[in-house]
Amino acid sequence: QVFRRALPIELQRRRNYGAAVDPIHRKLVIFGGVSPTQWQYLKSDLGLPDSEFRNHVKKDTWMYRLEDDNWEKLPQTLQPPRGFPGSDFIKYMMVYEPRNGNILLRVTPIEDVIYDRGQWPHAETWAFNTYAQQWKKLILDGEPRFPSLTTYDSENHRLVIMGGGDDVVRKYSEGVPANLQPASSR
Repeated sequence: QVFRRALPIELQRRRNYGAAVDPIHRKLVIFGGVSPTQWQYLKSDLGLPDSEFRNHVKKDTWMYRLEDDNWEKLPQTLQPPRGFPGSDFIKYMMVYEPRNGNILLRVTPIEDVIYDRGQWPHAETWAFNTYAQQWKKLILDGEPRFPSLTTYDSENHRLVIMGGGDDVVRKYSEGVPANLQPASSR
């Protein structure tokens, strides 16, 4: 049987959000994203002016509960930063981590436009617990500088991050291929 669930109006046409499922509690979590206007991360006349960044790059948390077919926007006092989620080069990476029952998110802690990637702070890892409905910032040893591709190895209980290191010098996102060097992974 196929179900079609309506999204809340705030999530309709949103792009580049992070999403992961907690299969134990049967919940889908969505974080952040970009409004349908599609923020442009290029120094150009395309897209919106830099002053509109906070209006269009979201940092809200939504949860869908399968049991009662209900969407809820969760109030958060502590939450991840909005990051730089662009369809042109970075999307939020979220994965379920079964050992602690958390959904993990890798995000660059940015709240305003910073085009020079050399000025970006190191990426952070956050954990969302669907039972407690709370975010917690994690401190991990040897994290790569940028969020990059992420998955979880449940057999070895490891967060696997592909790329994201400083092996290639890049300042701007214009036309630069992603750095996916396995040597940068942890």
